[in-house]
Amino acid sequence: MKRVGRRSKKERRNRSAWNTKKLKALMRYKGVCDCMTRNPNIVYVGSKPPMNYVMALMQGLSMSDSGEVVLKARGRAISTAVDVAEICRRRFMTNLQVSRISIDTEELEVEGGGTKGVSSIEIVLTDTSKKAK
Repeated sequence: MKRVGRRSKKERRNRSAWNTKKLKALMRYKGVCDCMTRNPNIVYVGSKPPMNYVMALMQGLSMSDSGEVVLKARGRAISTAVDVAEICRRRFMTNLQVSRISIDTEELEVEGGGTKGVSSIEIVLTDTSKKAK
């Protein structure tokens, strides 16, 4: 007779595999990794809460062999990208280092004709523990 409320080993194993698939699907749904090439080493920062991007950055670092992740943002999201980099570096991964920051202005076409300049930033974060290996 089976105990009520207790799962068998097989059921627990299937459940954990299901949770892993669900997490990967959730990260794809949230759209915080590079949607063009599905490259987890590039995280585009937008208007979502910073912790979404922190989780994507940590996932990208765990999946990358080089231990390098790039945060990209434009316009108002620049401050969020800086917050994400600092949250990861100070709270979650103390061995994380900012290796490069590049700023630029991108020209976007306006509906009425003409162009508009939008600031952009690219922050490259490197995991020093992976780099040493």
